[in-house]
Amino acid sequence: MNEVLNSIFDETNLQKKFEMLMDYEQSIINSLSIPKKENGIEESENEYFNRCVAAEKEQKQSEYLSIINNEALSIISTKFLERSKEDTDDNRYYYRIISLEKVLKRNKEKIYDADKAGYCITQVNTILFSDGKLRKFISSFLHCKYGSYCHNAEMYEDLVQCAYTEVFSHVCRYSGKYDITTFAKPHIIKGAQNYIKDNVSHLSIHYNQMYNRIRKEIVKLKAMGYSDNEACSVSRLMGCESLRGMSAATISATLKYKEAGQYESFDPEYQGAAVNKFLNPEDEFLKQEAITEFNRIYDSLKPWQQFLLYAMNGEIYELSPTSTDFEYNEELIRLLENDNLYNVIREDTNKKKYVRRDFINKLYENTLETARSISPLGKEYRQKTMKATDGLLEKYGSSVLSLSSDYIALTDEDEDLIFSLED
Repeated sequence: MNEVLNSIFDETNLQKKFEMLMDYEQSIINSLSIPKKENGIEESENEYFNRCVAAEKEQKQSEYLSIINNEALSIISTKFLERSKEDTDDNRYYYRIISLEKVLKRNKEKIYDADKAGYCITQVNTILFSDGKLRKFISSFLHCKYGSYCHNAEMYEDLVQCAYTEVFSHVCRYSGKYDITTFAKPHIIKGAQNYIKDNVSHLSIHYNQMYNRIRKEIVKLKAMGYSDNEACSVSRLMGCESLRGMSAATISATLKYKEAGQYESFDPEYQGAAVNKFLNPEDEFLKQEAITEFNRIYDSLKPWQQFLLYAMNGEIYELSPTSTDFEYNEELIRLLENDNLYNVIREDTNKKKYVRRDFINKLYENTLETARSISPLGKEYRQKTMKATDGLLEKYGSSVLSLSSDYIALTDEDEDLIFSLED
């Protein structure tokens, strides 16, 4: 064993030891290039973990993940579910109980007391479901992005349930690095979109999103003075930045499909217009001002930063920020290469290019830092940060600065920026 594991194994407090094991496991997984799973194939927690173990063995010639798993399983306790006065950080507490569920799920064949394991997993989901912060976020997010559907009480409850179902089905991928609401957001979107596709529009998410992208460009062209026919010109639409990569045949087919009038596509921004038009002038002005400010910040970012801002918040179709596919995303790699960031790009054993997960996280942090510096609130944010840091130094000394280095908390400015993605 290495020195890190030796120090963890020496820890006598079992709960702290479990947390240390999970942190070390996550750091190993982040450093690996995990092979992709087949599209459309459901994967158990055990199957995912086995892919991680195989990747570690091949890429690092070590088997620390198996050692960590066996030790974590041997010390698991229902007491880890309890929240004590020392659990002041919500996300660290969530990470601990979710890690408990993760270890139980992937070791179900080794567990003799299946009822006890089932009880623990149920308790974890119950705690997360009843959590006020997550419930409030899901509710406000659904009202913000899918407002026209939330006015129907029955439909709203179905949307909430589908959002939770999608979150719970991916919850074991929560690493504790970001806020639980940041992790949940792309899964809330996916759950809501699946519900609407299956119960309202009966269209594929892919069709909806393609048409909505085209429609927004048509609206912009009309606002610039083009006629209806000119704005719908395929050649003109192909020149729009947001439609780059979409073929002429795809744009033409999508427009013809819409003209056939078979279905109305779903667009939360469009569908919510009936609600938004009743905003008072002051609220409407503030909303437009926020959109203008977001566009100014967004336009100042580099292309790869623009991509990450949307992708890391679940706003790019069929690209989950928690999936291994993200690390191999060709568009991200192309944008990084265009900016000469070859040092963050690696090749796996099959000579396929990818970006390590920890590099992606750092690039995203850089994106948020850049956005803060551009924002008029950036100066105020830096002053608050310096003041908070000075307070921690005065109270606890310099050692406190290294304690939270693995956890990135979103600032109010970050949350405002991310919520602006919907507009």
